[in-house]
Formats: sequence, C-alpha cells, structure tokens
Amino acid sequence: MGADFLTENAFAQMDSRPILALFFVTLIAVYLIARTYKNHYEMNKVLKTYALFALGILLLNLFLGIKIALVIGIILMGLIVLIFRSNTYFYGR
Repeated sequence: MGADFLTENAFAQMDSRPILALFFVTLIAVYLIARTYKNHYEMNKVLKTYALFALGILLLNLFLGIKIALVIGIILMGLIVLIFRSNTYFYGR
C-alpha cells in the first residue's frame, strides 16, 4: 500500500502546473469580475460573465488535458468565492 500506491495513482502522474495555473487564473478572474460589477447591484450580470468565463475554461481544458472533475471543482470554487466577494462589495461588509 505504501510506495506502490503513489506510483500507480493517476493523480500522482499528472503535471500540476496547468492545474495551479487554472486555479490562479480563476481567482484573478473572480476578483476582477466582482470588482468590475461592484456598483451595478445586478447579480445576473455577474453570473452571466462568470458563466462565459467558465465556458472558456472548459474549452481551454480541451488543450490543457486536466481531468474534468478538477476543472469543475475549480469552477465551483470560483463561483463560491465570487458570490462572497460580490456580497462584500454589494453590502459593504
């Protein structure tokens, strides 16, 4: 179970640089989207912009080759951060 498990694991064989890049690009995009719409008070615009970003990330994933479960997880994480970040701007908390 020790070292053999790590060498046979599919996640151990993956290159983590594209995953980290996608993670940081998502965080930067979330903060930019929240900041751009901070005075508009319409969550629909924010969510539509993030949906376009998420669609672009899914299309970009065709070239990056990241596991789709990880991409969906990063997109959902970005959505949660976006909702809380937007709430901070909208209500000044």
